Amino acid sequence: MIKSHFYPEGGNPRELPGGTDFAFADDPPLIVGERVRIEIDGEPGWADTAAVIAENGDTGLLIAGKRQEIQQVASVSGFVAHCERVQAAIDGLPETIDNHLMVKKQLETHLADFRVNLWRPQALRSVAEKAVMYWAVEQEPGPWPAILRLYAFRSANTRKGPYNFLPKLVTTAFDQMLGGGNEPYDGARLSSIVLQSLRACDGILAANERSSQEYVVTYAPIYPHAQNLFSTHDQSMVSLSTPFVPGTIVDPAGDHYLDGAPQPADTPVKRLILEHQSVFSPDGPSGDDVAQGELGTCVLLSTLASIADHDPGQIRRMVRPSTDGSSFDVTFFRTATVQERPCRMPQRIVVEPRFPHLAHPDGTLTLVTARPRAICGQGAVRRRMTADGKFYAETAMPVTAVVWVPLMERAFAAFAASYGQDGTASPSPGEMPDDGYKQIGQGLFTSVSLFDCLYGHQLRHAYSVSVQQLRRAAQAGEALSTHAALLLNVLIMLEKQAAARSPYIVVPTAGVSWVDSGQELLPKLKEHQADLVKAGLPDQGGRISTLLEPVLPPDPPGSETDEQKDKRMERRAALEFADEFRTPCKEVIDVLWPLRNELPWADKVVKLIAALAPPVSSPEQRHHVFASHAYAICGADLRFTADRPEPDYDAKYGAPPRNMASLSAVLKTLDTQASTITLRNPHHRNSPDLDKALSFEQDTGRFRLTIQDFLDVFHKVTYAVVARDV
Repeated sequence: MIKSHFYPEGGNPRELPGGTDFAFADDPPLIVGERVRIEIDGEPGWADTAAVIAENGDTGLLIAGKRQEIQQVASVSGFVAHCERVQAAIDGLPETIDNHLMVKKQLETHLADFRVNLWRPQALRSVAEKAVMYWAVEQEPGPWPAILRLYAFRSANTRKGPYNFLPKLVTTAFDQMLGGGNEPYDGARLSSIVLQSLRACDGILAANERSSQEYVVTYAPIYPHAQNLFSTHDQSMVSLSTPFVPGTIVDPAGDHYLDGAPQPADTPVKRLILEHQSVFSPDGPSGDDVAQGELGTCVLLSTLASIADHDPGQIRRMVRPSTDGSSFDVTFFRTATVQERPCRMPQRIVVEPRFPHLAHPDGTLTLVTARPRAICGQGAVRRRMTADGKFYAETAMPVTAVVWVPLMERAFAAFAASYGQDGTASPSPGEMPDDGYKQIGQGLFTSVSLFDCLYGHQLRHAYSVSVQQLRRAAQAGEALSTHAALLLNVLIMLEKQAAARSPYIVVPTAGVSWVDSGQELLPKLKEHQADLVKAGLPDQGGRISTLLEPVLPPDPPGSETDEQKDKRMERRAALEFADEFRTPCKEVIDVLWPLRNELPWADKVVKLIAALAPPVSSPEQRHHVFASHAYAICGADLRFTADRPEPDYDAKYGAPPRNMASLSAVLKTLDTQASTITLRNPHHRNSPDLDKALSFEQDTGRFRLTIQDFLDVFHKVTYAVVARDV
């Protein structure tokens, strides 16, 4: 061992002189990051890998960080650090150790082998793409990443073989950075395309709004009105209404606060002062910052809410303020298929903090997209004067607007317009972008592609699974299918990561399908028609069935033409808010809800109907989990009557679990009534409340369901697995 530090387990670090004898504490050696676990005189601890030199029988030298591991290193800095440490070991090798020259030669050979193996095709692709991604995010050549210097160590003829295996998208970027490219990677062109897409999205949105309303969409900073901002304190909503101010206020820019205490005759007025916009709150980002606006972007916003709850560092990495604070850089990842191989590249989008508002005839503005969160400071009483000379006392509440959610929504609209929702389309010069806002509002279960766009190479595994399969396995004792095993494993992982006891972060969302809910409701209504009549509902079940059946997919699937499908979808969209449908739905809910505890079928029917149709009195407010919507999953509290298995995911890719048999056995011990799952509605409203017990202040969109209710109501769970050390 060369001169280094030793980190005993449970003790204080100490310096070791060169030549200290040691033994590996594990066989094979346990390597974590840049350290290896060893023993010195029977005392276990850790040492830097580059400081460890050991004779190993006939093989001679063994250095922690084996050659076969080179192909699997995921960090550019890991390559650089290893090279630098091996070089330091060569330079600092004591001449007093046995066979000094031979050991030095072996170290040099190892370093040479390391560099050669580094540039084999498999490793070259992985590392080169990361280097290009780094450069593309910065949008400037700048100083070469250290990994490119390693690449430059090799001569052109030895570099040629693996280099030719790279996708063209990567080689052109490398050529420009290495100074020999004929087709430089045009970052400026891509930036201009995204800017064009951003403007086109804004124009399309304005045109769509004008076609359906008398109001014009305008892009403006946010304002402290109740329609634009929301705030939560102690899980309670605070309404930010516009206060009344007597007279005409002098322009604040030229208005000086008056010294002295307010006089008794002064009129007290409370005002909200929007002091500034901030990308994140001091404790953020968090899922509580998400509040969906008028656009149907629940899939995107529920995914962002889940990432903010479970992996907030990723949000911070994606959104960065510019140097002057006037704009923000938002980075997504697009996927280009080159030579039949997907290659993910970052795409930076520059967004100003100006958001689409509906301009009403009375001059007020209503925010269309996701609402920024307001953080209210302490009020201060100040004395002011109106233009006509009247004094009044003002209680000024400073408000800071947290804007990362509407920023990301607007940026993703531009990204979707240029590259499609999956980020897979290649932009063509002169091609008009699509309506990005419309693209991110289509489809309920597309979060798998969203995770690709939001994580890029950092993503280990993403999948969408059916909830019904776990429901059938839990209730009917069916064999545990792959989907059911994956979902159960995700729930167990949620518990582990909440206690920071999982090497992975799982980021899940859940959705309710309108079609699946309708298909489950129809047989229930027919089965219990006599029970409905007995409960005083003689024809409501039949009326609901008559209206519902024509808008559901035919049996067998695919037996309708595209034109027939389009017409059916139009009828379904109109049915949801039609009084002829909502009225019998409300009547059934009102009668059956008090009977839910004594009649299990009534509980199921009520929840299915509540998912399909909003109440007549308030189209915006629904009293249960509802269909055609996505939710973020915040956590799970599972109760078992026996020991549960540990989550079992592949260490490199986060692939599905291998312990299917063990999961199947433990499912039988899961108490679905005592276990709960916590979800978040991206509306920041509409928590399930069939009992109508929640006040306005308590309805923040975050709620709990029993696992039994979750399995009964939800249909899909989409999740991503990300390593904690990414």
